[in-house]
Amino acid sequence: MATLLVSLLGGVPSALADPLGLDLIPIGADPAFGWMMLLPNDPPATIDPALILFYAQRVTYHATPPAPATAMGNLAPKAAANYGALTPIASPSNPACAHSNGVAFHPSGRYVYLSGGIGSPGALCGYSIDPVTQAFAPIAGMPVATGALPKAVAIDPSGRYVYVVSAVQNNVSAYQVDPATGTLAPIAGSPFTTNGGTPQGMVIDRGGRHLYVANFNSNTTSVGTVAAFAIDRATGALAHIAGSPFLVFDGDVVDGISALALTPDGRFLFTLGYSLTTFSVDAATGALKRIAKRGPVYLGSVAVDPTGRFLYASDSFLNAVDGFAIAADGSLTPTGTRPTGGGPGGMAILGDLLYFSSTPTSLTHGFRINPVSGALAPVLGSPFATGSRSFVLAGQGFLATTMQIAAGDYFVAPLGAFGGQPPYTFSIAKGALPPGLALNATTGVIAGTAATGGVFTFTAQVTDSANATASHAKTIFVGGTPHVTVPVVEFYHASLDHYFNTWVPDEIAKLDAGTVIKGWTRTGKSFRTFTTVQGSTSPVCRYYIPPALGDSHYFGRGTVECDDTGRKNPSFVLEEPNFMHMILPNAGVCPGSTFPVYRVFSNRPDANHRYTIERQVRDAMVAKGWLAEGDGPDLVVMCAPT
Repeated sequence: MATLLVSLLGGVPSALADPLGLDLIPIGADPAFGWMMLLPNDPPATIDPALILFYAQRVTYHATPPAPATAMGNLAPKAAANYGALTPIASPSNPACAHSNGVAFHPSGRYVYLSGGIGSPGALCGYSIDPVTQAFAPIAGMPVATGALPKAVAIDPSGRYVYVVSAVQNNVSAYQVDPATGTLAPIAGSPFTTNGGTPQGMVIDRGGRHLYVANFNSNTTSVGTVAAFAIDRATGALAHIAGSPFLVFDGDVVDGISALALTPDGRFLFTLGYSLTTFSVDAATGALKRIAKRGPVYLGSVAVDPTGRFLYASDSFLNAVDGFAIAADGSLTPTGTRPTGGGPGGMAILGDLLYFSSTPTSLTHGFRINPVSGALAPVLGSPFATGSRSFVLAGQGFLATTMQIAAGDYFVAPLGAFGGQPPYTFSIAKGALPPGLALNATTGVIAGTAATGGVFTFTAQVTDSANATASHAKTIFVGGTPHVTVPVVEFYHASLDHYFNTWVPDEIAKLDAGTVIKGWTRTGKSFRTFTTVQGSTSPVCRYYIPPALGDSHYFGRGTVECDDTGRKNPSFVLEEPNFMHMILPNAGVCPGSTFPVYRVFSNRPDANHRYTIERQVRDAMVAKGWLAEGDGPDLVVMCAPT
């Protein structure tokens, strides 16, 4: 069972739930935060300070309402049509943490810590989590005092140390964790100054060696900085590394930052404020080097997916979430923009699911991440009412002891570890992953598309920097026979200003050759289709539009639309009644395991249509005068398989 906790402004902890095992729990905040946690299915019986392979699933979701909320949310299972959907469940409450500003889960999954209070001193509250019932119980001796107006909370990968920033006193309070009870004790020398103003976000690298704090501004200017600390592994004490704090951008009059994120491998750090800035991270020292800046992006949230290939940044001024592909050198390429329906607040990524909140509407939106393009497709039922205005979210998931997925479906889940001496290296010590899935030895992320059905049992192993090891057997059940899909390739004819899509190998070959059919070039865009009937698909016909009306092609979605098109346009030539097999949307919403396909019409005498799964491409065509067609508020015509 997973648990999603939402932080409520002036409220008390309450909760939300998910059929894959994910619960959403509201908690209270300052501009409050919220969090979502997928609790362990089978955590260790006790917390061992030695290295332990964490074999559970977990998610965190952080949100903030203006008043107490009672709804909590769970995530729908991966095999379900509504994968990623949230449904209400009961939630715990504790008035002592009614104004939560940050949250972090202990990597063992046994404890959760929340910063609270808007006065001085602030408080850090702690709860133990029952491994069977997922019930929350206050940890003895908690809360502990923090600096005034505490914000982000972070825990090092080994689970030994907890940190919380004060937005008023501009410092980081540090505590040592008792692994048996979860109680906290102040670390000698704490608190540690950030050498900057109004610190907000905080992250720790995968090795547990460096901690980074987003200072909204410096002590002398309005330009944001990143405080970079070395973590003493023996004591948890912090010390600024050479060059800290690092300016976000020289010369800007205003360039404050409020959020930051690291790639899973720790090579790049991204800050978000009045711009989106990219830093490279020195692997040895943790020092930052500014390598790029994009803007305008305004004071929202930023998150990187577990594979490290996509970054998403919210823009609270334009009410949108922007997606980017992350290249090997850290450069960013836009993948699309999603409107939020209001000022975006928090953001959380769990596997291939992304959630972001619309602050004014008290809604949380859920999306599936396209593993090829990074485009976002709404999960069924999105957006979800959380009963709170969500400002901050965070998400994380780990592979359970047993997991069931569908053949032919994309899958991503990290292994996890705690204790020992990070960083960790992951491997498969025995057995093998399902064909099509691969393990990243650095990040511990398993990702890919399962090629064949079957039962695959393997032993996952983790090795720490001191060469200590831990292992655990896992089983992935791959259900059914994979549905065969093929890419539908897009071509463009510049002199005609026409687009054409096909999956047929012979047509693709002739268009590429340019001898029999001339003037067409690939755009680099594509989506996938089934070539045979599947349980939930509808046939898509292909009509040829004669030269007098456009010398083009049109896809009719479903038998009704296809027949109706033929009756209304008797000169159209029906080339193939079952050219593709696609899923049809429900009121414009596609199932969670698919991606929306958008259609635009040229609105010219030489009629032409363009089909794309990228919303920003659709919007760019509309800006050129083409007309968007489809169902629902997002104007979707059909749904493409992953």
